[in-house]
Amino acid sequence: MPNFDKFEQWTYEVDTWLEFNSIPSSWAVRLISAFVSGPTSEYFMDFVATDHGSFKMKQIYSGLFEYCFPVDIRRKMRRDLLAARQGGDETIRNFIRRITRLSKRLGDVSSRQMVQIVWDGAHSYLRIKWADAGHDFETSSIRVLESAAVAYEVAETIRRLEQARTSETSVLPQSSTSTTKTAGSSKFSTVETRSKSSRLTNEERDKFRAENRCFYCREVGHSKHNCPALHEAPAPKIHSGAATVLEDRYTYLRGLSMDDLAKEAQASRQL
Repeated sequence: MPNFDKFEQWTYEVDTWLEFNSIPSSWAVRLISAFVSGPTSEYFMDFVATDHGSFKMKQIYSGLFEYCFPVDIRRKMRRDLLAARQGGDETIRNFIRRITRLSKRLGDVSSRQMVQIVWDGAHSYLRIKWADAGHDFETSSIRVLESAAVAYEVAETIRRLEQARTSETSVLPQSSTSTTKTAGSSKFSTVETRSKSSRLTNEERDKFRAENRCFYCREVGHSKHNCPALHEAPAPKIHSGAATVLEDRYTYLRGLSMDDLAKEAQASRQL
């Protein structure tokens, strides 16, 4: 399929060469044969060479276009223009340049239609910003919409950067104090948790024995027989009844004389 971009470039280069060399229009039609080949050469020899005096350069360009390109190419270009949408990362300026290029190829698109196409195809947040600022596709020009949209895009970029920065700083690391407390509390709760756990399997016992690991507290460096957590001596406790007896005995002894105290001591030694 012929490439429309190359066709446009070719017509521009031919016009530039003719103008630069100041070649008259009558000679330009004759000399154009040096710039064509393939299907374009067939068109020139069949229609232009036999009656070159009746043709001008614009007529030749139009005839080549109709001869080489599909009959529905203009319809396809118009559909592409009306359905044009701004890409995700495409700026408003690049979007407007793209659709302006399509409109020039068609040649019959009005400036008001172009404003409508820009309005409908731009990002939704740009349309909202335009409306908030009082712009409208019925009265605003493309230049006004483009100028406003460029400022909106800059503001949107800054907003996204600030939002990303805020989300990164919202997650704060745990303080060293809380980490220390957590580590300490977990150390004291380990024995209690493990003591309540189910009995070790034979495989676990063999593994613990090979690692010199305690069967009770699961720590390395000692066995269950000399586990500090298991053999820690409990603090002595005095029951309330025993405390009452001791208090009565103390009161009794305070009321005795020295001779009676000596007799009590003698009796205790005999027991």
